[in-house]
Amino acid sequence: MASSEPEYDSISAQYSAVKKTQVGNIIECYTVYKCILPSLLGDSGLLTGKRILDLGCGEGRHTRQLKALGCDYILGVDLSSKVIELAREAERFNPLGIEYLASQPTDAAIILWNTNTWKPITRLVVHQLTVVRMAFSNDGQYLLSVSRDRSWSLFEIDETNFQARLYKRISSNNQYHKRIIWTCSFSHDDKYFITGARDQMIHMWRVTEKSNDDNEHPCEKNYLKLNDSITAVTFAPRLIETERYFVVAGLDNGSVLLYTWNEQVSWQHLTSITAPLGFHLTVNQLCFRPLLSSSYQLAGCSNDGTVRIFNISLS
Repeated sequence: MASSEPEYDSISAQYSAVKKTQVGNIIECYTVYKCILPSLLGDSGLLTGKRILDLGCGEGRHTRQLKALGCDYILGVDLSSKVIELAREAERFNPLGIEYLASQPTDAAIILWNTNTWKPITRLVVHQLTVVRMAFSNDGQYLLSVSRDRSWSLFEIDETNFQARLYKRISSNNQYHKRIIWTCSFSHDDKYFITGARDQMIHMWRVTEKSNDDNEHPCEKNYLKLNDSITAVTFAPRLIETERYFVVAGLDNGSVLLYTWNEQVSWQHLTSITAPLGFHLTVNQLCFRPLLSSSYQLAGCSNDGTVRIFNISLS
């Protein structure tokens, strides 16, 4: 099993030092002041009246800068208790009224609910960081989750007794996904599931194949490397020519890529949907309409604020 100690605990001091270098400062300042702040600042150029939650606050550098812009309240949260202690030390040295909390793995729990009573059934505590996407298998027997901690977990669902148990998983230090796993999906026949990550990698996994530890292996030689982070993936509801799966991937740059796949032939690119027909910003979700007679309809949504439906014909 993976260590429960957050990876930043052992490098908290070095991490803080890197953030203070010229390169680290440029990257951090661009993210905060060019990408985030413009939508939050009032006419006065201040954050007066705002209450801010800074997730992944690190040693609190930006929480202090945001507080200086006049926000009413700010809470910084980070998984690493060592990094949070650095933030609290800075607060003690120069009190600004900022609160810092170290999150726990239980904060990333998956909660199953009984929809007849709307009472929680159980909490599944496996991931160390935020669960970013979940998917039920088409037959309802499995629940798949992917997380910011670079792991996925597959749970077996017992609908009769309203329970779930961990069936298999990969740990955070797996060799296949090196960055956040953003997305996942089951094939229509539940033989495979797919994962896509910030490392620009897509991997295909067999549902029922299982190892005796956290070192699960994808279908050999069937990974796909793209040119941007994969933020959405989905399977079509049927095979193409009775032997190939139809898979669509959405990227951080807004592109939508269409592929066919099977274990023998691997990946074959069909076409790409790009702006202006496609999205202009990150693709958040993709989903096929349930089975049509001959064509396909694909729905997607994006950070550009649009929902689009594409008619796809493969003839």
